[in-house]
Amino acid sequence: MSLLAWPLVLALGAAPVEPSNDQVEAWLQELRGAPAPNQTRIKARSVAPPKAKGDVREVYAKVAPGTVLIRTGRGFGTGIVLNARGYILTNHHVIAPAQVIDFKQQVTVELGKLDEDGLMAKEGKPRTAWVLKSDPLIDLAVIKLDDPPADLKPVKVAEKDPVPGEPVSAVGNGGIGLMWAIKDGEISSIGKLATHLALLVGSECQVSTDPAVA
Repeated sequence: MSLLAWPLVLALGAAPVEPSNDQVEAWLQELRGAPAPNQTRIKARSVAPPKAKGDVREVYAKVAPGTVLIRTGRGFGTGIVLNARGYILTNHHVIAPAQVIDFKQQVTVELGKLDEDGLMAKEGKPRTAWVLKSDPLIDLAVIKLDDPPADLKPVKVAEKDPVPGEPVSAVGNGGIGLMWAIKDGEISSIGKLATHLALLVGSECQVSTDPAVA
């Protein structure tokens, strides 16, 4: 029985039991931070918790400066800087409504910088970028800045795909108006939602040879 549980016995009306000197000494050691004699064996058998793969604050400090805001005139989205030459990866649905000039889609990109307090602030100078290639099926697009600055912060692309249960963080300009917001979580599943839904629906379908049903 721990020291905190001792007054509870009295409150419940149970007969008080005088603790032994060894019990009192064990409680005092526990309060001082030293392990009690019987706790040493328990700690030896316990399993250490797994180490985290990275601090969310460290991820934000590395990824946020390489995350950009993309405007198309009728909406906005997020992109990441791929290299110092100004190539940016984004989604197809972000650039889809962009204005077409001379058969090329034009978008506006706004960069940000990390201040001394660890917060992101807009650079203040909108930049022009052009869509180089986009694919609506995989919902990805690559754009390029017209005049990229010398201090771009590229984001390193992972060498391996994530697996379900792996901790991840998402950095972007949220649709609710939060710019350079971060959210951590875990990978729930790998695959395409449309394919998984089709498999679920297909498993409930039955084939009938009755001409009337057909």
